Amino acid sequence: MNDVTNEVQWNPGSGCATHGASYASGYLQWYTTSGWQLYHNHFLDSFNCSGVTSDYIDPSRSDNAGAAFINGIFCSATVTYTYYASQITGFSNGTYTWQVDWSKTGLCQSLLTFQASAS
Repeated sequence: MNDVTNEVQWNPGSGCATHGASYASGYLQWYTTSGWQLYHNHFLDSFNCSGVTSDYIDPSRSDNAGAAFINGIFCSATVTYTYYASQITGFSNGTYTWQVDWSKTGLCQSLLTFQASAS
């Protein structure tokens, strides 16, 4: 129904994550035919010697959601929301960390599931 993807590519060398070509990107997808719309989008990318980061975390929100979607027709009784907070960082030593958190609200939220993957 909706999807948030974070991606980084980095080329560590000489103790620096940005030794060679690097990029950070985020992708949002949602199935508009079923009523999903983008509600909130807060994406940041950062590049420095210690790491390359793709970030969908918004610290100004109580749920940290950097991306959120809304659907007013999925469940006729209420509006449904999905919230995503995710981040991936590639470090100067070649390792990476990632985190993802999500939540959903609405009377029909039990019909929705979340999945995470790293590749």
